[in-house]
Amino acid sequence: MTPAETQVSNEALDHTDSKKVYRPVFLRGLTMRIHYIGHATLSIETGNCNIVTDPWTNGPAFCKTWYIFPKPAKDALPKRIDCILISHGHEDHLHEPTLELLPKTATVFYPYFWYSNSKKHFSSLGFERSYEAVTDKRYRVADDVYVTFIGHKLDSIIVVEAGGKVLVNLNDALHSYELPAIEYFTSHIKRKWSKIDYVFCGFGGAGNFPNTIHLSGKNDVEIAEARELLFVRNFCEIVSRLEPKIGVPFAADFVLLAPEHRWINNVRVPRGKIAEIYQKEYKRTGSDTVVYDMYSGDFIDGYRFEPASPYRAQMMGGRLNHLIETQYADELREHDTVEPIDESDAERLGCEILDNVKNRVKYVPSQKLDRVKFAIKVKDVVSRPYYHVDVRTGEPTVVRSDRSDPDCILEIEILSVTLRYCFGSDWGGDVIFGYGANTHVSSKDIVLENLDICCFTLLTRHPIDVEYLTRPSWRSLKFIYQNLLYRDLAVKKLMRRTDTLASRLYGQDKTYDRELWLTRNKCEICQVCSLTKFETVTPSDYSLLSS
Repeated sequence: MTPAETQVSNEALDHTDSKKVYRPVFLRGLTMRIHYIGHATLSIETGNCNIVTDPWTNGPAFCKTWYIFPKPAKDALPKRIDCILISHGHEDHLHEPTLELLPKTATVFYPYFWYSNSKKHFSSLGFERSYEAVTDKRYRVADDVYVTFIGHKLDSIIVVEAGGKVLVNLNDALHSYELPAIEYFTSHIKRKWSKIDYVFCGFGGAGNFPNTIHLSGKNDVEIAEARELLFVRNFCEIVSRLEPKIGVPFAADFVLLAPEHRWINNVRVPRGKIAEIYQKEYKRTGSDTVVYDMYSGDFIDGYRFEPASPYRAQMMGGRLNHLIETQYADELREHDTVEPIDESDAERLGCEILDNVKNRVKYVPSQKLDRVKFAIKVKDVVSRPYYHVDVRTGEPTVVRSDRSDPDCILEIEILSVTLRYCFGSDWGGDVIFGYGANTHVSSKDIVLENLDICCFTLLTRHPIDVEYLTRPSWRSLKFIYQNLLYRDLAVKKLMRRTDTLASRLYGQDKTYDRELWLTRNKCEICQVCSLTKFETVTPSDYSLLSS
């Protein structure tokens, strides 16, 4: 079978059989050569199949809020691509401008999801073949080359097997979750693949909480630094549990160029420090795991690591942040200049906000409706830039004024184009849960009661999983049956039981309490989250680039 004849076998893991293990396959001449392209993009060459994961190499993501950094090395992607593996639908992983540049003869794999049929979407982009990968099912993409997707909420883990080697690509699927979830999924993976050669795992933050939630008395920079340490701790926990030959921190190659968010670029732990932390604190006795920091242009051939990135010669203190101004000079100037919209457009925006709020108010819990009044400060509206959204009386209203009303529970600061992006498509709201806005809350109780989430819900169009899954359709039934978390939830609900698998994996770890990250200082957070062992990471390790 040639790469162009990519097929899907019927061979599938039985996720109810924890004893079933996949034996590595050995085909003469088959190996793995892994090129690090940037962010979550890998090029995996097996000898008879070229695989690319989560391609993002060209242009910004999330309505010009994220920019890949550093930019991928020249000619980083292979000329021949046989298979594209996309872990989930976030724009830094499913990036349409990049996909448009790739050969349409490549076969695309995307996780089977409750939301909609992705095959139609990839067909609209010109791809001739695409498959929705069912969780825990093993697919043959070339002779003795297999891929398996393992779904986790909106993310998925990807396992690639070739030439007797096993690569586990965790991207965003695990490092930002609680330890019980990490323990569950790493155990699940180890039961299926007892010998793992490579683990690529995220190590940095990407969500709006806590970095863009501002509260009086909160030190944003110190709390953001602690959050990054938590994710590095989780990376080390994951690698320690999976025990690969090689572990690589990745999927955090982006910068924010908006002036109010540039400080966030400086709080991430330098990835060169992660190997030191792992070696000192997490490496088990007798383990031969090695952690490498990789940059665009580096590659691994078998077990040989080749630090070939042109960026290595440009490092300053283990960082590349000094290159942001060089690589994105024009974009920085664009972000520094806010072009105002005219008054008629500002009025239309108010009507658009109201229309979306009316459609979404049903998703706000009734017991919280009488508290929801908030202000949106639209930065490119000159006159009356505050849009007050009020749903307390039952009939939503949007009223403009020159200043925020004192009875607003929070204020969201955002550009009009970003706000329209939020409710312009079903998943456009990802931008507000990323770094598309700043939110100023009047008190910690607003966040502790999730009233900020209620406000965001009114400004987005995110599909509601329960609404989709309770619709009588073959797709929803198939998804529930094949996804252990959802199947367990459905069965326990029918039995009127509350001891669900989800309740054991999420919400039990106190390190993720929202109050902790809003009301405690960095030292207190490090104590609660067991981060005090990270003595090798000092304030001098954080870049001090000015904004």
